[in-house]
Amino acid sequence: MAPKKLTPKQEAASTETAPERLQELAADPKLTKVVAANPAAPPDLLEDLSHTADKAIRKALVANPSTPPQLLMDLGSQFPEQLLDNPVFDLLLLENPGLLDQWPRSTVASLLKREMVPEGFLRLAARDDDRNLLLSLLVNPCVPADVLERLEASADPEVAQAARLHVNSPNPDTTATVTDSLRQRPPMEKEDLRLKLAALSGCLQSGDLQFLSDRDRERLAYYPGCPPAVLAELAGDADYSVRYSVARNPALPAATLQGLSSDNEWLVLQMLAEHPNCSPEVLATLAAHDNWQVQKQVACHPHCEDALRLKLLRQLVSNPDPDIRGAVAMSDANLAGVFEDLAADPEAGVRQWIAGKSDCPAAVLALLAKDESTEVRRFLAWNPGCPPDLLDALAEDTAIAVREAVAVNPSTPAAVLTRLAQENHKDLQRAIALNPSTPVEVLTQLAENGFSQIHLRIVSNPACPPDLQRSLAEKLAAASAWSQRLDAARFRRAPGLLLRVLAADAHSYVREAVAQQPSCPPEVLTDLARDRDASVRSWVAAHRSTPVPVLEQLAQQQNTEVLRKLARNRNLPPTLLPDLLARDVAAITQAVAANPSAPEDLLLSLVEGADPDLLEVLAENPACTATVRLAMGRMLLGRLAAGSQPSLVRLLAFRSEYCPPEPLAKNVRSRDWLERAVIAANPSTPENTLRTLTQDGNRLVREAAEASLLARSA
Repeated sequence: MAPKKLTPKQEAASTETAPERLQELAADPKLTKVVAANPAAPPDLLEDLSHTADKAIRKALVANPSTPPQLLMDLGSQFPEQLLDNPVFDLLLLENPGLLDQWPRSTVASLLKREMVPEGFLRLAARDDDRNLLLSLLVNPCVPADVLERLEASADPEVAQAARLHVNSPNPDTTATVTDSLRQRPPMEKEDLRLKLAALSGCLQSGDLQFLSDRDRERLAYYPGCPPAVLAELAGDADYSVRYSVARNPALPAATLQGLSSDNEWLVLQMLAEHPNCSPEVLATLAAHDNWQVQKQVACHPHCEDALRLKLLRQLVSNPDPDIRGAVAMSDANLAGVFEDLAADPEAGVRQWIAGKSDCPAAVLALLAKDESTEVRRFLAWNPGCPPDLLDALAEDTAIAVREAVAVNPSTPAAVLTRLAQENHKDLQRAIALNPSTPVEVLTQLAENGFSQIHLRIVSNPACPPDLQRSLAEKLAAASAWSQRLDAARFRRAPGLLLRVLAADAHSYVREAVAQQPSCPPEVLTDLARDRDASVRSWVAAHRSTPVPVLEQLAQQQNTEVLRKLARNRNLPPTLLPDLLARDVAAITQAVAANPSAPEDLLLSLVEGADPDLLEVLAENPACTATVRLAMGRMLLGRLAAGSQPSLVRLLAFRSEYCPPEPLAKNVRSRDWLERAVIAANPSTPENTLRTLTQDGNRLVREAAEASLLARSA
């Protein structure tokens, strides 16, 4: 009877199959793995198969006793258990005492962490001076006590500590804890945007903010969207600049604000006294501080009670230091009750600020009108609360600076302005031309005799009659020098009529300036949206007054700068933002991420796959909700935890309950015992991973894993 013919799969597994036939069978994807496990496969075929991306095939190669030694060494780190099960492993170790030096370090480290590794291999590795190799060795619960005793004397503190914490240690360290060991880790010296954003999302474990760089903690403390729990932790930071930033945060919770009021750094207290949410009770606490700047700021606060305000002000104005009295006079505090004292101050620099206070009593201002200091009189002439009779008298002052201040003051009577206009002084005429109290006949006269700067101010004066405004606008728009027309377009008070005329200018810089004017009328912006120059259209796209239909038209354009500025415009209908994202241009995507009108679901769609720079833009967006921040934090922790080597950022990621379970399970045999310990304590760690950690070589890791399992079973 003829032998039964083998199926292709049986041929691929048979050690009787000829090498040439195995070569043919390996070309079949369904049989490649079977051939890779066949001890009869020739070495060159096994070498060829090792280049595959198929994990199952590479695993079969590591288990194959015919795989060439070098190939075993190269693939061993990926599949250490298969390597240890390979019948040739012990033989290789016996035949080659220098095996550790020949194999890749990653392969040796992976093998050392496995319980089934021969004791001789452990002893051989313990004689190595490679720090990472020794830490990997100490993951193994089977390390002999005499080996541990030698490693406890290591000059490397991490190796020595890991040896003393080993379950077989003859001299165990019974005082060490995970918490204490964490505190001994040095904080980051460089900023790490990923870690800062994870902290901003509230995803870092309590107490871990200390590991961020000083600059990162300082910036984090000032984010308006910083979670209350994070702000509370930063309020106790050892660095006063971090606490200062907390005190500046506009969203500072009342409880944290109250706690900061006992801070011992006056700069923090001064900033706290400026906080709009500061209560009268907190202000009273701050007032007890002996620093004058803190006291002054308390007196300035609108929530400060009158009795306390007056008490503090009287203390400060009686201070012999003129800088302190000047700071009080210059402040926004309600100075009722001390105006007279400050107006009589021997320092002109103090009196001048009182002369400029619009709420200063008329009797005090009358005294200051006779002050010998020109600066005091100039501040008084500029004061909109100055009585008309005093302004009339000051218009006759010998100092041109005082008369010019009178000409600027909108409270100056028309007759006084008419009189001042007769002086042939350009600075005076410029001031009068812009004053809304200037009579029309004076404006007309100045227009006839004036120059372009006078004309620009007259046309911008709300008192200018329409006919005069129109003629001056045309004259300004007809200036031969484009730089003069640009000055007109950029003038802070340029009226809509002037902007309409300049919008037709031949020079694009002038039209750009028109499109940038906050007061640019919508109809002018509509015309400029069709401008031939993309830079002009881009400013129209950014303008708050551009009509929505015009914004919708601009969204159809191709110019990146137009679309980028359009994407940041808060008035753009949110329905257009997905279309802008579809352009797949980084600058436009960032602009969409910054748009405060962007809906939550759109911001959430940007989180996945975003780089840290885009995430920072998202975090700074007022529309970024707690849900979006949490999604950012989870995604970032996944990235931080995916690092290939132990690091502080990876350790902190493993500490967070928001860390994805996959990297926690993957790093169950990290050479850093602290990483394994925090993985063991993490509520997101899979149960089978915890069971593996209960057999760890480190005592604290085992205890943490056992405690977690016990808590879950309760």
